[in-house]
Amino acid sequence: MKYKDGIEKNKAYVNLGMNDSKKNELLENCKNKKKEIKSGVIDLKLRRNEKMNKERTYLDIIQKVCVASVSIIATGAIILGVSKYNADNKKVAVTTEKITEKITENTTEKITEETTEKIDNTTDGYSQVFAGTIEKGLAEGSLDTSLGQVKLGDYVCEIEGTDMEYPTIDSQHCMWLAIKGKNDDKFTKIKDFKFQNIKDVYSDGKIIYATYENYVNKYDIENNKVEQMDISKDKSLTENREREEFGDYALIYNVVTIKKGVIYLDAWRRRRNTENDLRHDIVAYNTNSKKFSVEIEKYYNAYIDYEGYMVARHRNDEDDAVLVLYSFTSDGLHEEKQIFENSEYLLGSIDSKNIIYFAGDGKHEFIKPDGYEFMILTNVKMYSYDIKNDVLKELAEMDIEDFGKDSESISGFELIDENMCWVLIDKKKAISQDYKYTYATKKIEKGNRLD
Repeated sequence: MKYKDGIEKNKAYVNLGMNDSKKNELLENCKNKKKEIKSGVIDLKLRRNEKMNKERTYLDIIQKVCVASVSIIATGAIILGVSKYNADNKKVAVTTEKITEKITENTTEKITEETTEKIDNTTDGYSQVFAGTIEKGLAEGSLDTSLGQVKLGDYVCEIEGTDMEYPTIDSQHCMWLAIKGKNDDKFTKIKDFKFQNIKDVYSDGKIIYATYENYVNKYDIENNKVEQMDISKDKSLTENREREEFGDYALIYNVVTIKKGVIYLDAWRRRRNTENDLRHDIVAYNTNSKKFSVEIEKYYNAYIDYEGYMVARHRNDEDDAVLVLYSFTSDGLHEEKQIFENSEYLLGSIDSKNIIYFAGDGKHEFIKPDGYEFMILTNVKMYSYDIKNDVLKELAEMDIEDFGKDSESISGFELIDENMCWVLIDKKKAISQDYKYTYATKKIEKGNRLD
């Protein structure tokens, strides 16, 4: 797809059915939201300009923009299903809720759609505090800034917002915590315990961890004490970096997982003398030693958590996009094996927890729409890897010409099972199109992966 400035010129917006008033409102909201978010936002055109420097491929632009974008993307995106864990140390049936908030003048009504899948639920004692249904009225005495409550053992945790003009969780750039015990008369305000994403709040019932900007925040429930660890000022991470192209860590994007007392963070480092050019690394915070360490550099924001192992996609010293199998230890990650050298995408398994799927051995071409030269994917192979049995298997090879003369690039995948996948194809003069690709027969069917 060729990207152009403005809603009127971008074909991705054609089917949204907006009138001029709605379009102007959308643009204004996007501009306001962009002002709120700090320099962690990645500019698409800057990324494209850097393709000649081989810092990242075109596919990496799409992945990073999907992570950091403040604009509306109406076309398909890759969905990476990552298992999250509870504290019961068992494999159980877990209910996942999709919560829609309907705001009225005095109340917030939540409509919950539930789906159930069987996943491995072990997190060495830590689980997401706000993973379940967020409700109102679990405990009396809610603050005026309340966005919802959940139970945590003998306590009720309440999410507090800072922007009550739009009293929904998704509209908040900064939230904080209030907590009430079963024998307490009122909620205790913990304004120093801030977080940006409710998915990044974890607890073992005694300690609560969360991230906000460049801080790891820790709250001791029993002692009502907050500690803040600044990743940008930690000496073990900043020493010997004066001559490096990228500077100190500027932002924590999210919590990847918590294993064996170690919190794994997706952290961003900024290229020196730039505002928006950031690089992902996985940084670990050891809750026992209270020290940070760099575990994976040039991380692609793509991982799969499987029992005691982690598969992550990142750059190696030769600048290849590799898939690597790591094991979790009390001191951090231990590299077990490099699975693949030239990967394009990493996808989660749906039908089997010990099998991962990915695209690799990609062939690229350069195009130059609107004066910006960047790389597109035109040929690629699909693979599976059985973690438990250490078996790598080639499933299929596909070329952009297989999808018609009007097709420009292969821009994404979504795995369905070991026999087929959905492929997102960017068109030369139209919006993107989904295709169902069957490996054995090479049959290609136009469709909609969301149906």
